[in-house]
Amino acid sequence: MTIIERKQLAAHQRRVGPNTVGYYGVLQPFADALKLILKETVIPSQSNKVLFYLAPVSTLVFSLLGWGIIPFGQGLALSDFSLGILYTFALSSLGVYGVLLAGWSANSKYALFIFYFIAILAETSRTPFDLQEAESELVAGFFTEHSSVPFVFFFLGEYSSI
Repeated sequence: MTIIERKQLAAHQRRVGPNTVGYYGVLQPFADALKLILKETVIPSQSNKVLFYLAPVSTLVFSLLGWGIIPFGQGLALSDFSLGILYTFALSSLGVYGVLLAGWSANSKYALFIFYFIAILAETSRTPFDLQEAESELVAGFFTEHSSVPFVFFFLGEYSSI
């Protein structure tokens, strides 16, 4: 899938894309994987080493757990239960903790303050994270059908969190 994605991105940007490793660049993902595996692991001296390793592992584990409910055919699912969509929502919300742990474990004020600033923007629904609503549009997003006091409560909740 990575070779397809890279070829598509190159076509959108009017570039050739990967084409030198193997036939039409088919072996490029393997060359990239080999390059990343052979690189030296650098761990900051002031970092929390356990969390530094736990952050990428947790991100990978939570993303792979999502495949457990995907039906690949009749009887070809790892787990078949009726709350699959809630399971997916729960896993997608847990995936954020890998990013948080990565910024925190490095013990870098830049990685943690930048992350904190982005988190504040996202939590308070400020630009560029204001996709659920658009104040310049005629439609106000997820609370389009609300009016009067409930409508005011949405705005008061948003601005009080700011």
